This record gives sequence, C-alpha cells and structure tokens, in this order.
Amino acid sequence: MRSFNAGANYKLERQIGQGGYGSVVAALHLPTGRRVAIKRVVISDNEILALRAVRELKISKFLTDNRLNDHVVSLLDFVYSAKSSEVYLVQELMQQDLHAVLQLYNLDDEHHRLIISQILRALKSIHSVGIIHRDIKPANVLLDSSLRVKLCDFGLARGANEDVGNLGMTEYVVTRWYRAPEIMIFRRLYSKAIDIWAVGCILAELLIGMPLFPGKTHLDQLCLILDYFDIGPTEPSLQSKPLVRFLSSRVCLMSQSRSLLLEASDSSSYEFLSRMLTFAPEQRMTAMEALSHPYLSAYSDPGDSLNISPPGFSFNENEGLTKEDLKAILSQEAERFDGSIH
Repeated sequence: MRSFNAGANYKLERQIGQGGYGSVVAALHLPTGRRVAIKRVVISDNEILALRAVRELKISKFLTDNRLNDHVVSLLDFVYSAKSSEVYLVQELMQQDLHAVLQLYNLDDEHHRLIISQILRALKSIHSVGIIHRDIKPANVLLDSSLRVKLCDFGLARGANEDVGNLGMTEYVVTRWYRAPEIMIFRRLYSKAIDIWAVGCILAELLIGMPLFPGKTHLDQLCLILDYFDIGPTEPSLQSKPLVRFLSSRVCLMSQSRSLLLEASDSSSYEFLSRMLTFAPEQRMTAMEALSHPYLSAYSDPGDSLNISPPGFSFNENEGLTKEDLKAILSQEAERFDGSIH
C-alpha cells in the first residue's frame, strides 16, 4: 500500500484486492469521513493498460452519471498522476465479494435468487446501453451484509453500438471458468450472451457449491463444456479444424457436472439455468427475459419490465489513439473531478 499515492484526501487502511490489471485498497476519504475503495492501475508505457484504464474510466463515469442502476458500483473520484503514470479510480466500498462469500457461508435457495436477480438487473441496464461487461465472475460481484449486490470491475468491458448484434473482439475475456463456449472455440465474434453464460455458471456454482466448469487449461475447460452438452466433432458451430481433429480423437466422458446440477436443482431452477447455459449464444435468455422468468418471480420489480435508458455508451477506441493521446485523455478527465465525494 505504500506505493499508493491517491492524494492527501485519502488515508489508506488495508488492501482488499489484487489482480493482473490493478490492486485495490480500502481507504478513508478524510474530508467526508466516508470509506471508499481505491483501484490503482500503473500504466507506464503500456498502451494496452492505458487503453483499458481509459475505457474503464469512461464506462464507469457514464454509468455513474446516468444513474442507470443501483446494482453497479459508482465511481466517486478519479486521480491521475502523469509523473508516475498511475491511475486511481475511487469507488463505493462494499463489504465482501461473492467469491469470498461462497468460501465462508452456505447460502440457501432464496439467497441464490436474490443474488442472481440483482446481477441480472445490473446486466439489463448496461446491456441496454450497449455495454458488455466481459468479466462476470464471483470476485466481481460485491455484496454487503444485507446481500445487496453491486457489479464492479469494468476493466475488460466494451462499449458497442446497440444495433450491432456481434462484435469483433479479442479472445482474452472472462476468467476461464466462466468463459462462454463461443469464446473457447476461437470465434472472434460474440455478443452480450457471454455475460449471461457467466451468470449461469455463477448460479450453478451457488447450487452445487463448486465451480461448474473448473478447467485447468484452455483445452480442459473446453472439454468440460463439450462433455456437459455431449457435443462431438460434428457440431456445425465448431469451425476450427484443429479442434475438430482433437474432438475426433478423444473419448467422450460422462458429464459429472450435469449430474450434480440435477441433484442440487429443482425443476424451476434447472429450467432457468438451462436457458442461460445453452451452447448456442443466440438461444440464451437476455437479462430482461431472465428477470421475467418464474424462477425469479419472488424478486420481480416493476422496473425490470422497462427498457428506458439514456443514449448508448460511445467511445471510439479505433481512432488510432497513441499512448500520448490516451494519457492526455486521462489528464483531461482527472481535471473534471475536484476530490469531493457526495
């Protein structure tokens, strides 16, 4: 934490997160006495990290300014140090993430429905303005003691034109265990359905008490998914010739994960889950459709049926922005924050 330099307004308290993209500490905002979470990203001369930082800042600010949903963590302040090339995103502080909760507590069916409904409300809002989160996983689902959920970490999120069904993107999205099959089979075109698949994986994990597809490698992950669906080399969507050859040579295994799910689910939860965990992305429920499913009827909200949203998010990152351009954007954005938190 000693290397954190978010400014005199903040007193650092403890580290609460660490990843390849950045580290997170809990801190006290001295002028207001409010406790916050501060995410630091050191971009140095790394153009990819600079682009991710700009994208996360733009998306987080857009979502916060438009007050899209109570289940998306708010951006409270932003600090950029041009001298050290460090970015600090100051956000709401929550008590725990779902990954830690799963290790500590046994949640019941009502808890499952409450958590999943809130994740889907967050996705309904961000999808409606053309944003794909791209890294839905338990560690990015934050909770408080009342199981109020907030979705965080938009470092891999992308803005998209709502009128475009699929987006050409890189394969490196979503932590492996929550990665949709269309990514695993090397398609470079995919949609908001990857977020829905990840929610299905989270619900399955809540039900059986362990990850549904805990692949040890990329190939092992794909095998677990294909075994679950009993898919072989004749599947039309498998366009990779090396993959088809591999599938032709392997022995099909009985899917233990499906058996575990059947044992842990009732008819309502299993049918709901099966409509999110479909191999074909176009057959998956949307977030809005999922919120209307009988499985979540006890947690329905009148706002779930509304699709009123502000104009879609827009950030054209394909304009040939250089590292210097990106750092200039970060400096300009930092000047718009005055260090006050409301």
